Amino acid sequence: MLKGAVLRKPGIISLLAMALFAELGVAVLNVSAMPVYLTAPDGRGFKTGWLGLVMTVFLLSEAMLKWFFGHLADKHGRLIFLISAPLLWTITPLLILAIPYSWGLMAIPIITILSLVNGMAAAMLWPSLYAAVAESVDETQKGEALSLLNVCFMLGLALGLPIGGVVNSVARSLDASFYLASALFLCTAVTAMIIGPKLSCLSRPDHAEHGEPNLKEMWTCARAMPSVLGTAFVTFLGVGFPMTIIKLFALQQYGLTEAKFGSLTLPAALAMAVFSVPLGRRGEKLGRQRAVRIGLWLCAVGVWSVAVGGWIAAFRNPAVLAVGGVLVGIGFLLALPAWYASVSAMNPSRSGSYLGTVMAVQGIGAIVGIAVGSYLFQIDGYLPFLGCAIAVTTGALMSMFTLPSPPSRIQSDESARF
Repeated sequence: MLKGAVLRKPGIISLLAMALFAELGVAVLNVSAMPVYLTAPDGRGFKTGWLGLVMTVFLLSEAMLKWFFGHLADKHGRLIFLISAPLLWTITPLLILAIPYSWGLMAIPIITILSLVNGMAAAMLWPSLYAAVAESVDETQKGEALSLLNVCFMLGLALGLPIGGVVNSVARSLDASFYLASALFLCTAVTAMIIGPKLSCLSRPDHAEHGEPNLKEMWTCARAMPSVLGTAFVTFLGVGFPMTIIKLFALQQYGLTEAKFGSLTLPAALAMAVFSVPLGRRGEKLGRQRAVRIGLWLCAVGVWSVAVGGWIAAFRNPAVLAVGGVLVGIGFLLALPAWYASVSAMNPSRSGSYLGTVMAVQGIGAIVGIAVGSYLFQIDGYLPFLGCAIAVTTGALMSMFTLPSPPSRIQSDESARF
C-alpha cells in the first residue's frame, strides 16, 4: 500500500514523474531505438562494434562527469540541472535523425559526439534528482522514497522497450522512437520548470561551504567509501555486459519482433510496480546492508537462469528471459534504494558529491562491461549473460564483507572529516 507519509511530502510526486519521463526517454533512445537504428539493414546498417562505441562514449561521458555535476548541484542547487539536462537531451535525438543516410560511416563521429552530449545530460540530471528526492523526506523515509524513485527508473527502463518497439511498428519507421524520446525529455524539463519554484530543496543550499570541483575533492569523497566503490564497479561491470545487446539477443535467439520482445518486459514491470514500496520498506526493516546483499543475490540468480541457456536447451526460451527479468527487477528494487540511501546519508551536506562519485564508478564499470559484452556477443549470444552472471555474483560476494557500517555512524565519522 502506498502510504501517504512519503507521497504527501511537497514535490515528491512531481520529482518521481520527472524520473519516469527521463528514464522512459533514456530507455526508448538508448535501449530500444539506437541498437536497431544503427545496426538494422533498414537503418544505418552498421556493425554491432560501432553500436558498442556509441554506447561506450555515452556511458564514459556520464560516468566521468557525474561527480563534477553532483558537486556543482551541491554548490549551486539542483534546479538548474533538472531543467537544462532534459532540454539538452530533447535536441540530440532530432540531430541524430538529421544526419543523411548517404554519409555512411561518416555519420559515426557525429553520432558519437551527440552520444557524448547525451552522457553529459545524464550526468547533470541523475545526481541532482536522487539528491533532491533524498532531501525531500525525513531520514527514516529515505529508503521508501528512493525505492519509489528507483521503481520509476526501472519501470522507465522496462516500459521503454515495448513503447519504443510499438511506436516504430505503428509508424513503420525507425525514426518514430527518436521523436518519442525527444518528447519525453521535454516533458521532464517542463515538469521541473513547474515544480522548481515550489521546492526549497532544489534551490542553492546555504548550510555548507563547497570548494571548486577538482580531483582532490573527488578523491576525498572516494577514499571515504572504498569498499562501496569496489562493489559498485564489479556489479555494474556485470550490468554492462548485456546492456546494449539484450534486444538484439532476443530478436536473434527467439526470432521475436520488436513489439513481442517488449511484451517480455511487462512481467518485470508489473513485479516492480507491485513490490516497489513494500520492498523499500522491507529494506529499511532488514537494514540497508542486508537489503543490498539479498537484492544482489536475487539479481545473480535471475541472470544465471538466462546464462545457462548457453549449455542447457531447456533454458533457451523467452519465458526464462521473462522470469529472469522478474528476479533481477525485484533484486534491484530491494538493493538500490538501500544502496543510495546509505550513500546519501554518509554526509548530507555533500550528498550530491557522494552520489555522483558512486554513480561515476558504476558508470565506469558499465562502460567496460559494454565494450566487452558487444565483442562477446559477436562470438556467442549467451556469452554477455555469462559475464554478467559472474560479475553480479562477485558483487554479491563482495557485499557480504565490504559494505560499510550503518549510515548513522558513517555520517558522524565523515562529517567530522569535513
